[in-house]
Amino acid sequence: MADAAIPPAPPREGDVSVLRSPESRITVKIDNEWFVSEPVYPLGDNPPFSVNTGFRFPAPVGQRRVKVVYGGCDGQRDEEGSVSAESIVAVEKGFVTPMHFDGISLVVDGLRKDNVVTLQDIDRRLQRVEQILESR
Repeated sequence: MADAAIPPAPPREGDVSVLRSPESRITVKIDNEWFVSEPVYPLGDNPPFSVNTGFRFPAPVGQRRVKVVYGGCDGQRDEEGSVSAESIVAVEKGFVTPMHFDGISLVVDGLRKDNVVTLQDIDRRLQRVEQILESR
């Protein structure tokens, strides 16, 4: 994620260097509901700074309007001065929908099978093993 379009935070009084704001954050909205809003830590010594971050979270299945907002780097908490992109995304049950925000647009990188193992999966497998051992 490149933040070339984000204005740098204004310098503090008496400070001539460019500051990266502690308010920098990324927000993901699905169908206009907030799903993720987390601080980000831009890297680099001079603007444009860059951010390499990611999140994995459950989302409702179906055609969804996904909006990513990267902002707060100007020291404000509102969406003014932020960069955003949105897209209609098909979210399918049992699949992960990787996306990336390149500072201009939201790009879907395709689908992949969700292979995450949960504690419930482990519990079910242990119960099956116990049943097999008891039947012997």
